Amino acid sequence: MDGPVSFLCDTATGSLTRHEGYAISATQPTDASIAPLSAGSTSLLSDRVSSCTFQYSPGTPQRAGLITLVLVISQDGEQISLLQQVHIDNVP
Repeated sequence: MDGPVSFLCDTATGSLTRHEGYAISATQPTDASIAPLSAGSTSLLSDRVSSCTFQYSPGTPQRAGLITLVLVISQDGEQISLLQQVHIDNVP
């Protein structure tokens, strides 16, 4: 599917959701209950999410950019932290 995709982490409800099929917006939407996200489809990716971080460090002409994703899932006093880092090539 072509078009924007957003991942929303809501630690109040403990959910990580994927949103797609909505119109491109000038700013990044963050509220799933209002347009444009409300016009698309939503998929629950994980529950019991206690913390999540999505961070982008832009690259320079000398090094690649880096996306870091950290997801913490908790249940019954136990937790697991998942970490993924992805290099983004800088192509002029």
